[in-house]
Amino acid sequence: MSGPSLTYRSERCGALDPLQVFAAAGPAPRFYWEQPATQRFRVGIGCTARVTVGGAGRFEAAATGAREIFERIAWEGDGPRVAHLVGGFAFATPPSPTDLWQGFPDGELRLPDLVYSREGDRYSRDVCAGSRWASLQPRVLPLGHPVRGVVEFGNGGPEAYVERVERALDEIRSGQLQKVVLSRAVKWHLDNRVLVYANKTVVFD
Repeated sequence: MSGPSLTYRSERCGALDPLQVFAAAGPAPRFYWEQPATQRFRVGIGCTARVTVGGAGRFEAAATGAREIFERIAWEGDGPRVAHLVGGFAFATPPSPTDLWQGFPDGELRLPDLVYSREGDRYSRDVCAGSRWASLQPRVLPLGHPVRGVVEFGNGGPEAYVERVERALDEIRSGQLQKVVLSRAVKWHLDNRVLVYANKTVVFD
């Protein structure tokens, strides 16, 4: 185990709108993912630890770094105690000679200081001890702020996803796509599963 231990408190919390948490964090590093059709979301604030990787072995290096971070976590509280690493990877290395992705590593995973999550009717809050974000309170969104519409992307069958994946693969082969964010690549690698493009969305701010 490398690095100091990280103490996280995991506890149940009341129902909330994740966008209100996201808005309350202002300019902080933030992560937001939501799947309304399945009543699931994750919103993360701050960065307690990170894994930055590069080159052809980036997935294996990220998996090793993720395991090391997980081993450093000591849990308190009666919540689900699930650590959330979020991030993304370059689809191919070396990167394209264009300036589009200059300054971005080949891969990076972050462990947020504070995470609110939902699984069905269960809402949870995980926070790192001593985090400056521990007292963050959801903020009511002002009138006119963008909100989720009644039409949700991808709530039908698999056909739409298959079509989008095939189109994305064609664009990757032709060089039109330079980077693909894969939020669950490391989990798949740790589980020895085939890496696929899933119907997940990662938003960085």
